Amino acid sequence: AGAGGAPQAAIEMVYPALVRIYVVMERPGEGRMSRVRGAGSGVIISRDGYVVTNHHVAGNASNIVCNLADQQEVEAILVGTDPLADIAVLKIDRQQLRDPAAPLPTATWGNSSGVRVGDTVFAMGSPAAISQSVTRGIIANTRMIMPERGGMEKLDGEDVGTIVRWFVHDATIFGGNSGGPLVNDRGEIIGINEIGFAGLSGAIPGDLARRVANEIIEYGEVRRSWTGMTLQPRRDAQAEKSGALVASVAAGSPAAEAGIRAGDLLQQYGDHRIDCAIAEDVPPAQECLMDATVGDTLDVRVERDDRTVRARLTTVRRERALPRAKELRSWGIVFSDVSRSMQLRHELEDRRGAFVRSIRPGGPAADAQPPLEAGDVIRVVDGEPIRTAADLVRVTSDEAASGDEKRVLTAEVFRDDASLIAVIEAGPERRKRPAARARKPWLPIETQVVTGEIARAVGLAGKGGVRVTRVIESAGQDAPPLRVGDIITAVEGRAVKARRSSDTRVFRNMIERLNVGDEVRLDITRDGTPEVVRVTLIEPQPGADAMARYENEELEIESRDLTGVERRRERAAEGGAYVEKVPTGGWASLGEVRRGDIILAVNGQAIKSVEDLETQLAAAVSERATQIVLFVLRGTETRFLVIEPAWDTP
Repeated sequence: AGAGGAPQAAIEMVYPALVRIYVVMERPGEGRMSRVRGAGSGVIISRDGYVVTNHHVAGNASNIVCNLADQQEVEAILVGTDPLADIAVLKIDRQQLRDPAAPLPTATWGNSSGVRVGDTVFAMGSPAAISQSVTRGIIANTRMIMPERGGMEKLDGEDVGTIVRWFVHDATIFGGNSGGPLVNDRGEIIGINEIGFAGLSGAIPGDLARRVANEIIEYGEVRRSWTGMTLQPRRDAQAEKSGALVASVAAGSPAAEAGIRAGDLLQQYGDHRIDCAIAEDVPPAQECLMDATVGDTLDVRVERDDRTVRARLTTVRRERALPRAKELRSWGIVFSDVSRSMQLRHELEDRRGAFVRSIRPGGPAADAQPPLEAGDVIRVVDGEPIRTAADLVRVTSDEAASGDEKRVLTAEVFRDDASLIAVIEAGPERRKRPAARARKPWLPIETQVVTGEIARAVGLAGKGGVRVTRVIESAGQDAPPLRVGDIITAVEGRAVKARRSSDTRVFRNMIERLNVGDEVRLDITRDGTPEVVRVTLIEPQPGADAMARYENEELEIESRDLTGVERRRERAAEGGAYVEKVPTGGWASLGEVRRGDIILAVNGQAIKSVEDLETQLAAAVSERATQIVLFVLRGTETRFLVIEPAWDTP
């Protein structure tokens, strides 16, 4: 790309094809799949509606919505993703467009191999996911690599720097720009923006991004070969030679079977000459190894001990480093198949079993005898062999039908070259029953302590007591003859010795020493005048811990019935269900449901009790509803909240 040109024309060629992407991503951790909202950028590359973005933006998304440059908002599906190159491809649902037959704006790829330091570039995308934007800069480096220390974190177990050398530029990007195009002054895509560091920005070269995207569009995945070799630059002592130093060879790999050893200098691979003098030479060499057709047998030449060694190497298919994780709620674990990478890293004899990725603290697996640990491989459950993650799902599928009942299971677990037997009590979390309470009397009022400052303010300096702040109407009972503002100074002739803020229980303890049904004399001060009133103590109204409860594990929301006090205080006389727990990362949490919300309706059906809520949510889950609309009371306002679950989690 040249440095002149007409910037506005270049921008106008790509800007209409920009896409702002909103996603719900699933992340495994602590024995559960948690969900978070994310956002990024993308660009439409075909009239069919294919969109290129980063894997770290949408590669693990369960819900995807695209906002187009003309403000249309449509859903999209994930066509495929490649964490190694950090590229993903989406496809817009054209039927949701205002005019499904209308052509979509598209951007075209340029030739990124021609990019030079100093070229003018434009970074396009949606910083902070607020709006499409453009920033301008120049190319600062065309083959940047990350140092081994302080580099990028791995994406789903893949090191992007294995095959990527970034285009570095100074067009400012922010969070949300990821996945947006880097454009030259001719309006062509020459990179996909990915990272920002030290005031600079890094983009995946367009030629690599285009190859990956085309492969995903055609096959749904990127097909690569695996040799088992990793490469690094030649050592100083080998400076006069050619080739790449073979750093390691995986046991049982094609390279090992071909007789290649760590320390060899790889000089030829098929028709390609290999030469890595410096670290920047390694990514394209490793990409060359992976680009060979799967199953091809290639001539390989290495130098070993100053002599040439020739070999024949047959490649095999390269797999993703980390298979997709699954959650088994009844065990409290996240697990997956065993990939080749996991087998090598954990030195497993084979790939049989379900690999435990994480454990929920306090869950059945954590409380098993002995406790399961991350890194365990489950090989047998109740005598049934577990060869894959799907086998574990199948063998444990009837646990869901057991309702609140727990099942004791025996699992054979492989750990550190040892075979262990673990006993697991699987099933829903066992709830603690509220402790039984003694039958204590109740006076239906709320009070505050009359501190020294308050006593002086109301003309009772030197005296203590409690001030009535609320008189509670109790169903079937007459309200006590007290008013807000009354100051209670004595109970049955005994002074209420409450003078500090910490004395909140003094008056309550005096009442609770008496009996339900007792008629009690209270000395009070009302409007500055001493008076005596008599009140009858009644049964206390049930508290929150006595209310009926319901937990929906799929949506991750726990609710209960409202107490009588809450019904009056929250102005929810018709009932409702009080939201008591919404774990972060669950579907209800993503729907912005909060603790303290009162659910008044679900999908238009009134909720008068937690039993009604159970009926409606259980039906929505059974029907695999993609939208569940809650009408809630929050404080003094009502609002509509939408839960949008994805149902592919076992």
